[in-house]
Amino acid sequence: MNLLNKIEFDALAPNEQRIAICKDVIARLNAQKLIPNHGNFFINRDSVVSDSALTVQESISTEPCQACAKGALFCSWVGNFNNVDRDGLERVSEVTISMDKIVPELVGIFGRMMLDDIEAAFEGTTYHWHYDEYATHEYAKAFRDYDLKGIMQYIVDNGGEFPLPSSEH
Repeated sequence: MNLLNKIEFDALAPNEQRIAICKDVIARLNAQKLIPNHGNFFINRDSVVSDSALTVQESISTEPCQACAKGALFCSWVGNFNNVDRDGLERVSEVTISMDKIVPELVGIFGRMMLDDIEAAFEGTTYHWHYDEYATHEYAKAFRDYDLKGIMQYIVDNGGEFPLPSSEH
């Protein structure tokens, strides 16, 4: 399920890259290749089986993945562009704290602050590793009625940005 062309993607402005990744997450949700999962960064049965014939990238694109918000963005990125090896997936618990160890490009596109805000909005809580627990708590409160698809669509609708919604929502 590769939806993005790398050459075309690289030519996009950063906000357009965020929109493309969010649209890819929505497409994966609609195709039931991505299942929202609170509290788990990423679970994909085949990608953690060491003797699997599929690469991690192939597995993410063919087998359903359960993931939180950051994990969903990870699935989109890896499923389209980055062939992470199985050794890298063994460090998945570290990724929750520092995604730049495995997918620095994704952190470069979204920035750590936006990734933390997206995660807080999805999980409905903040974590000690967020850049600013107070700021991310505002996202947790403001997006309590949004599901993962709604959060991704909100970013698309806001031109690739993730502002706090107005009080009219």
